[in-house]
Amino acid sequence: MCYNFYGDFCIAEPRGDYYRTQSEIGTPMRLKIALFCLLLFAHSAAAAQPEVRIFNLRGIPLGMPLARFRAMPFPDRDAFPTVRTFCSDDPGAGSYESLRVDSTLLQAGIVKCGYFLPEKSPGPTETHLVTAQLDVFGEAVTPLFLFYRPDGSDDHSLAQITFGLPNQNASALIVLFRRAYGAPTSFDVSTLRTGYGLEFANISYVWAGERSSIKVDTISFVLNQMSVVFMDNRLWGDLHERLLSIESVSHLIAEDQKRRRSASGSGDPSGDDSNERPGLLPGVADPDADPDFDANSDGGSDPGAH
Repeated sequence: MCYNFYGDFCIAEPRGDYYRTQSEIGTPMRLKIALFCLLLFAHSAAAAQPEVRIFNLRGIPLGMPLARFRAMPFPDRDAFPTVRTFCSDDPGAGSYESLRVDSTLLQAGIVKCGYFLPEKSPGPTETHLVTAQLDVFGEAVTPLFLFYRPDGSDDHSLAQITFGLPNQNASALIVLFRRAYGAPTSFDVSTLRTGYGLEFANISYVWAGERSSIKVDTISFVLNQMSVVFMDNRLWGDLHERLLSIESVSHLIAEDQKRRRSASGSGDPSGDDSNERPGLLPGVADPDADPDFDANSDGGSDPGAH
């Protein structure tokens, strides 16, 4: 055994007129080790990044395409196999109050969907639909699903889910929300005042993620119900901007009509669009006023009453 100037011991491997030292043969190995450590660090850093979570209700994720939602089986299909999806753009949907879309949302291209159950009508062969209830934390709820199509998209996507829960057991339900979705990122206490002068304490819980959010209010406009809203942050932000733009244009149209009426001294100046109503742009017809609009002659069923 021998040592070189740097103190490395020699390997008995002759190369020409001198021996290779350990430092010489170790250089490629050091490079390999350094490269391995670098790759391991990069993998660990990527794994350490928090996973982008998309909130879902009973396996129905925010942001899912409308076509996929229509094809998706009802979550409680074992108990209610005949329940089906019904949306505001389906024929006859105008007969159902919960699926009616106001003029501003209509211009924004919103599609509203829910779950419905066929039910026999008084007639021998006629059937109509009633809202189907979905089990959420042991409570029967009737969720509504709001779909929106951003510019450049091929299909509508799920932007919002809304439903109510009885607030008699609000504390227990909040515990179940925490178990399912983790601890809320924030909460706020406010006072709700009714027209009769009564005051109620409302607690708002928020689960705010990068892609989606949940907001739960312990009191809603229905005093014995909690309000629950699931929201896709990107879709809802885009929709909000579009709604503001539509409302701004509608306001300009209304002001212009008011000026024309004042200038003409008539309540019906020439040039007014007979299809217009507040919130509708010129040339956008009101489907409720369309005589050919299928409203189901039997009147259907008002899901809000079930």
